[in-house]
Amino acid sequence: MLISTHMQDMKEVTQDIHYENFRAQCISQMQQVALKERNKLKRESAANFDTVGDADRLLQQKDEEGPS
Repeated sequence: MLISTHMQDMKEVTQDIHYENFRAQCISQMQQVALKERNKLKRESAANFDTVGDADRLLQQKDEEGPS
């Protein structure tokens, strides 16, 4: 009886440990994917910002030239 109780306890503890390790690994992978996506969006946003800056410069040059 005592061995059976200890064996069941060991199974439960082992299952809890394996589950927590699995859960931590999944969370870590999700964070890595989210970080990659965030960096990708930052790069795309920076590229769009440069394009907007170029458009602003062109408009400013047009304004300085005056009416045609």
